[in-house]
This record gives sequence, C-alpha cells and structure tokens, in this order.
Amino acid sequence: MPKNFPSKEGGSPLLAPNNKQQGDFSPGLPEDEFDSLIRRLLSKRKARRVVTPRGLRARGNFPSLKSHSAHFESLVEEDTWRVAEVSTRVKAFTTHEHVVSFPRTDREGIQDYTPDGCFRLGGRATLVEVKGDWLIRLASTRAALQETLRNARAAGAPLVLIAESDVRKPGLQTELKELLRDRPSAGLRRRTMDTELWDPLEKTKPDAQTLRRWREAQKTCDELLDRVMRRDPDDYIQIIAAAH
Repeated sequence: MPKNFPSKEGGSPLLAPNNKQQGDFSPGLPEDEFDSLIRRLLSKRKARRVVTPRGLRARGNFPSLKSHSAHFESLVEEDTWRVAEVSTRVKAFTTHEHVVSFPRTDREGIQDYTPDGCFRLGGRATLVEVKGDWLIRLASTRAALQETLRNARAAGAPLVLIAESDVRKPGLQTELKELLRDRPSAGLRRRTMDTELWDPLEKTKPDAQTLRRWREAQKTCDELLDRVMRRDPDDYIQIIAAAH
C-alpha cells in the first residue's frame, strides 16, 4: 500500500497517523472536530442550486440510502457518488451542502469554496473535491485546484481529491450501475439502516452470485477510497497533467 506522504506547511489534515506502524492511517478529522471547524469556516454565501431547469451540463438527483438529498453536477460526480454508495468506508455523505471561507495563503482575502461533497467515515469526516482528468490538465483549473488545496490545508480542513481516472476503472461503473439498479429499494434513509447489506431492510436474500458480486464491488470501492485518501493530492495532480 502507498505510504503516508510527508507533511506540508505544518502537516496535511488528510491523514492523521494512528500509530507509528507503516501504512496505518486515519482519514479526515474526528467528526466533532470536523463539524466544529466547518461551522467556524462557514461563509455567509449560500450554496448554489445544483439541479436547475436550464443549462447544458449533466445535472441530476442521485438516489441514495446514505444521503437525504444527493445531487450531481457532472457525470464524474455521479460516478463518484456511486462508489460512495457501495463502499463500506462511507457511512453517509452530503453533496454541495455549504460554502466555506478559506483564508488565502498567498495574498490578502478569503476564498469562498463549495465542496462537491462531504464523506462521513465512521467517526471521521472529510470534504471531497471531484474533477475530470481533462479539467485537471488545463493550467488554469490546475492552478485554482492547487490553491484550494493549499488554503484548505492551512485552514486545517481535510480535502480529498477524487479524479475521473479514479472512479472509471475498466468495468467498474458498469458493475456498480447494474448492482444498484437491481438492489432492493429501501425507501427513505433511516438512521438504523445497515447500508452495507444488499437489502438494508433484510426482507430478501440475494442469490450466491449476486452476494459475491456485491461484496467484491464493496471491496473494490473500499480499496479505491483507501488509495485516494492516502495519497498526496498535489502529486496526483502532477501525474494527471504529465499524462496528457
């Protein structure tokens, strides 16, 4: 597994080592600490509406057992929420929920930033930014993204970058779409619901093949998110840019 990356500007909040063992890590921040930080950073600006009647971009509602009202404003976001829905790492998530104000590190003023999502990871939490690879290859987008990462790091806010190439491994989205399409509906999200189960209401039992596919998909999504949360996002931006 990838090793923890060196600290930058006082240390990255993305990773908080549990102990000195190589490879052990804790993503994000403890939930109470995360929530307190976000409350302090909240901007007076309101988050924009994602799903609107007009516009050419791909936008829509994402049906989820882990989120009360999930939306996507790009197909890469939709694919990312699909991974979050299947992964056992993500216990709950929100999308485009609020605007936070990061003090700028390279000049005066603040940066108002709307995270694409927030993942709740079983006692810990992190903000999430989703980007298409082609956007990261644009110098202007790349510079803006790197500035956001610097500002978030300086503010102590954990921010995970998930790129198109992370969630579009060959065959992955096709399998996730089929599984989520066939999964029994559980209606509105309930706090007591076990979202790791094929049927959270436990009214049906999947056949052996479906259960095997479901567990393999969960494992794949868990490993994907583990890998994403371990790496240095700045390094990965450079890898994508160099691949052009």
